[in-house]
Amino acid sequence: MPKPKSPEQFIASSPAGEKLLGMFHHNLGDGALRIARIITHEQSAHRSDGTHNEHSHNVHQPTHRALGNHEAKVAEALESGYCGITHPDARFVQEEIADLLIKKQAVPEAYFALQERITRKRGQGEVVLGLEEKQRLVDTVQADQADSLTQWSTYLRSDENEHVYPDWFKVYVWESLKTMGEYDKAKGEFKKRTGSTTASWPELNAEALAQVYDAIDQGVIRGEREVDDQLALLLGRGDFAALYAAALADSAYNETKQEVYQATTGSWTKYERIASQHSPNYTNDGGEYTNESREDDAYDKTVENTRRLTDMERRVYAGEELTTEDLEFLWLNERIEGFGLDVDPRASQLLEGRDYVADFDRIAEMIGYDELYWTVVEGDEGRVWNMSKNYFVDRIDRLSDESRDDLIKTMEYDKYLDNIKTAMRARHLYQQGVEVITILDRRFVCQYPYPYRVVDDGNAIADRLIAAGADAEYTNGVLKVIRNDPIGYHSEPKAPERILDQRDFDNWLQYMTNTVGELPCDDATRQRIMHDVVQSDLEYMERDIFLDNLSTLAHINNDNHQMTRCLLATFPAWWLKYSGRVDQLAAGGLDRSTVEEYISALQDDIE
Repeated sequence: MPKPKSPEQFIASSPAGEKLLGMFHHNLGDGALRIARIITHEQSAHRSDGTHNEHSHNVHQPTHRALGNHEAKVAEALESGYCGITHPDARFVQEEIADLLIKKQAVPEAYFALQERITRKRGQGEVVLGLEEKQRLVDTVQADQADSLTQWSTYLRSDENEHVYPDWFKVYVWESLKTMGEYDKAKGEFKKRTGSTTASWPELNAEALAQVYDAIDQGVIRGEREVDDQLALLLGRGDFAALYAAALADSAYNETKQEVYQATTGSWTKYERIASQHSPNYTNDGGEYTNESREDDAYDKTVENTRRLTDMERRVYAGEELTTEDLEFLWLNERIEGFGLDVDPRASQLLEGRDYVADFDRIAEMIGYDELYWTVVEGDEGRVWNMSKNYFVDRIDRLSDESRDDLIKTMEYDKYLDNIKTAMRARHLYQQGVEVITILDRRFVCQYPYPYRVVDDGNAIADRLIAAGADAEYTNGVLKVIRNDPIGYHSEPKAPERILDQRDFDNWLQYMTNTVGELPCDDATRQRIMHDVVQSDLEYMERDIFLDNLSTLAHINNDNHQMTRCLLATFPAWWLKYSGRVDQLAAGGLDRSTVEEYISALQDDIE
């Protein structure tokens, strides 16, 4: 059981005490600023003579030792009026909130990159955020952070709540809160907040906050309550983040089990949930509070995961083989979380040393290659896909047309497929419908051993393609054109060059016209090569440059009908469906009949 302490002694020994000492030295240390007593809010605190003015409890109080130097300074800081959370003027705390928000220059580029990836995953196309878009995101982050802090400050300062806390506890919570980041439910702890943290402040859970106060008040300040070793350790540290995290975990457990803890030795005291606008995830159902948040499902899922992994572990240790259903669960399930852990380590331990190719073959025999493919593609943010993508390239002939087409499209933009294996599979991939240009784009292979060097294996790949039935003049022509193409990924394995202005476009156009025109093949083959390379390059053109040169692109290979279809495919369907697009595009140089046919087909698809 912790030794009884006054509020000043408790706070002085906590992380929040360091901040209050800093406040003392900054505002009071030189004597220039005098103590500003809060007249409207009488401070409930223990004085150095050992008395306690707690007005809400008329009970015997333990005698505390005299305040030390640091503790006296904490007491003076608490009573000074410089703590915004207890100042009668709400503008003080509002200014604190404004100062705590993330600064525009501190928002990391990784945050903007994440928003771009999210946009792409939603199927909204390739997006590069400009200054205005970034500013809007910063404004949103700051607004969310301000809202989360305002909920806490409003609740702590209000005298209308069912549970009104003494000022020392308000200051302790508020100063502690400033350094708290997101709550990691799996680990049961709060992340540390830095100047570049974009997440909002932790959600206010009124019940958990009441449990923290009860534990401190009864277990430390009054010394009336016996606590177990774990809670005693938390109280001894005085870390609000750890105490609040423990109370949150306890609250979630109780809500899920729909049980009410009794105030027994070594446990938290269960408080009735405080009805408040700041606890939106809970409702009152016939006098019993039920948790309607995601925690219910998460808890049930964690229980099931734990039970299943324990059973697998027992069978493996007994010398039994994992079933195909076990392998499906381990390989294809989303992150398998356990209590108090980010990811249950037993999942990876059970898979350690296994041949995923053999396991995937077993799973595919049970659920089918298409089901396996889409489960992996749509799974846990590419966790399994990044490891197994080449598995599906090897088995592309076992996929349905829809799955195969999706894999082929993936090959066109996923530059991280194993190029060595792709080069060796050239014949097989071509026979399964993968375009010659897509395969030739993967001609850069890394030669081992160290020192590694990247070599162009294009000639060998072209020979394999021709042996598989590809047209020799077309294949060799494509290889020659893309080897020196000034944009895209074609010419070398690095970040793609883009067409950003008219000068870039003119240089690219001159290169394409001269290089394709000099190829030793017939006109039909030249047109086909021009079409395929241009189609591959279009994604690297800025949209305004693309539109300014629409007529040139439409006639670049002397087949206006073919290029019109190629160019139409780059426009989003919603844009093409607006009235007047046929006239607009035809005026831009596209073939009118082809545009009408293409847009009509889009309308038919909707109907």
